[in-house]
Amino acid sequence: FVVDGYRVIETLGVGGMGVVYLAEHTQLGRKVALKVLKPEYANNSDVVRRFFDEARAANRVGHENIIQIFDFVEKGDLRLFVMELLDGQPLSSLTRARKPLGIERTLRITRQVADALHAVHAANIVHRDLKPDNIFLTRRARDPRRTPFDLVRDAFGSRLPPDRGADGSHHFGRLRQRLRKAD
Repeated sequence: FVVDGYRVIETLGVGGMGVVYLAEHTQLGRKVALKVLKPEYANNSDVVRRFFDEARAANRVGHENIIQIFDFVEKGDLRLFVMELLDGQPLSSLTRARKPLGIERTLRITRQVADALHAVHAANIVHRDLKPDNIFLTRRARDPRRTPFDLVRDAFGSRLPPDRGADGSHHFGRLRQRLRKAD
């Protein structure tokens, strides 16, 4: 199915506020990730504001090790943002496999994460969920990228809802229903 020019292909992951899907732009053929706000939050203006603040924060920082956000979409009760699709794996997959990273690679990753956090802090944003699941090692350059600011606290102290452990396939079906309702 298609939403705002993007054909949704599959579920990539589920977080506290949203579900991330692999999608492809129907005209350009560009693959992207869509982060869709969970339906239980879609009509809560405070949550919607914080959801889009998350994307604005990523763009405000503008650092090479922080994922790029391309667009916002609001259609009916559907709220999503379009972001760069990363090719690689979260750092947590390596730590779970208990594979030693080696000192040089560990230092390179640590330096890049520290540089990204410095840029985040310089923009008056406090990252509240730094963990191996939220650091993505890309295949292209093996550089870590921070995925969207799932839990951030800005200078105004806004907070995002906690994870409710939702099932990804359930949300994929619910997204389809919400799109039909919006048309």
